[in-house]
Amino acid sequence: MIGALRSVLAVRLRAVDMRGLTILSMFVTVQVLDALLTWIGIGRFGAGVEANPVLSFYAAIFGAGATLGVAKSVAVGGGFVLYLRSHYVVLALLTFVHVCGALVPWLWLLFT
Repeated sequence: MIGALRSVLAVRLRAVDMRGLTILSMFVTVQVLDALLTWIGIGRFGAGVEANPVLSFYAAIFGAGATLGVAKSVAVGGGFVLYLRSHYVVLALLTFVHVCGALVPWLWLLFT
């Protein structure tokens, strides 16, 4: 019984697509960096600096940490679903768009 379980697990581990796992890792990293930069930005400039009006509203009510924790958990969960369904191109495009639309503007705002 244990031998059969080992062989099933070994086959599953070999079947992991490293490209997909790499893209998922990049997506999660971008989400964490965005949360960190947003938290710094809200701390420095106030909740109104957040471009997403829903996040700005909830950050003003519940605080940046709680709001970003929930928002990024949902985003990472969605990314994980895309990974499990092998939608790697969509996940890669979302990662690229998020870098261009969130990380670059935050970095420009915070460090210029």
